[in-house]
Amino acid sequence: MFGEDGRGGAAYGEGARSTGPAAIRPAAWELAAWEKRVSTAVATVRDGAVALILAGQIGAAERVAAVLGAKLPDPARVFLVDTRPEARGDVLAHPLIAGDPSLWAGRCPNRRHTVVIAPPSGPLFSADDAHPKWRVTASVSVPLRDIASAYRHALADMLTPPRAAGRDSVPRGLESGLASVAGDVGRRWAAAFLRPLHEHEPARAQDPARDDLVATARTWLLSARDAPRRLFLHRSTVAARIRLIGALLGVDLATVGARAKLALALGIDTGRRAESVSVAGGAERFADVLAQPAATAWALGLLGDVLHAHGSVDAVTLSVWLQCDCEMQAVAHILCITVPGLRKRLIRLGERLSMDLLTPPAQHDLWLAMRALDC
Repeated sequence: MFGEDGRGGAAYGEGARSTGPAAIRPAAWELAAWEKRVSTAVATVRDGAVALILAGQIGAAERVAAVLGAKLPDPARVFLVDTRPEARGDVLAHPLIAGDPSLWAGRCPNRRHTVVIAPPSGPLFSADDAHPKWRVTASVSVPLRDIASAYRHALADMLTPPRAAGRDSVPRGLESGLASVAGDVGRRWAAAFLRPLHEHEPARAQDPARDDLVATARTWLLSARDAPRRLFLHRSTVAARIRLIGALLGVDLATVGARAKLALALGIDTGRRAESVSVAGGAERFADVLAQPAATAWALGLLGDVLHAHGSVDAVTLSVWLQCDCEMQAVAHILCITVPGLRKRLIRLGERLSMDLLTPPAQHDLWLAMRALDC
């Protein structure tokens, strides 16, 4: 096969050196690095899809899923997994998540939790299946368009201390929020309140459309600090959109009351256009929504006996907390305590109320409950 001059052998030797273990090893490393980059890119895209779902942009999330050749579950359930910050990668790499393309995992908008959106018929993702140090809460099965509401209730369960809740990994329905008991009165009020937002038409092609504004509002209400990252927008762009939303609705979104009203209206609206809601019976005032017996019962169930002792430290703290729009420095100054002392008091009070008073959704519910009891 080879000539006497040995050139064939030399060529063979060179070929062996070019395709031998020394040459194959870098190629294998390069392939592994490429696969890791692809895996990271896919995880980032799926995380973005989860952010879009939680923001109410179901159509955009479905288009993202289609790019990956996947389909979003509808109906679906929401699971929240609480771990140490450095262990979030372990959640995403868990076989129950990484090995099932029907599960969509992403970061929680305002906490260290991992959000998992799963089909209702899929395996129950519980702490027993995962890791003994992970805490897991779940929602009931809901239509995909209502995932944001299911997420809020799963988050409320997650923020409830285990000793106060007395339960873990128990699916929570959507029956505990004020939006679910507002009835026709609430639907008519929400339709009228959100009509300027739903009827908004951008003046220029590059201006945000109404769906963009609604998605921005939903994400911003969950966590103003993390909204730019979740929406993939600059913080100045988010701030400009929030100012536009406030101007359209005629409210000052710098106040907790206005934010609570907007959160309630969006919770009732669930993406429906204002013109699709029956307005029979006339326009309703916000006070009419809170004056309903069901709203009063919801408020009493939320606040429990905290407000029964009028003038107590807890009652005064809650009142000042809301009057100061949940600003730590201002509240601490009025109560003549330090900011760390106020934080400890709010955490203790939150454990008593089974909510985290430092998070926007809890602040909205607290404001609505206080107003409902005043009606």
